[in-house]
Amino acid sequence: MSKRSGSMPEQSSVTTYQVGPAESYTEAIVAAVADVSDRNTSPLQDGAHLDSLYESIDPDALEALFERSATDSPVTATFSYSGYRVTVDATGFITIAGA
Repeated sequence: MSKRSGSMPEQSSVTTYQVGPAESYTEAIVAAVADVSDRNTSPLQDGAHLDSLYESIDPDALEALFERSATDSPVTATFSYSGYRVTVDATGFITIAGA
């Protein structure tokens, strides 16, 4: 997963990640939000942790959506996750907008 940062005019923090070649979209989303929020990916780890991705979106449906979009028209999905606005597109870019 590679990372780019920037700011939008309304001073909201926006960070963009690229899904790595060996990563699933859902793995990359969780890792990206954990990185931006400084929270752990598991409640078994010490400190603050992320909510389950299932509380925001069906991970299996998300993976299937982007798997099919590789051959169909371009797809973008936007949803809230652990207090962040997450936008994912079929080219593998994940944009995290800060809370």
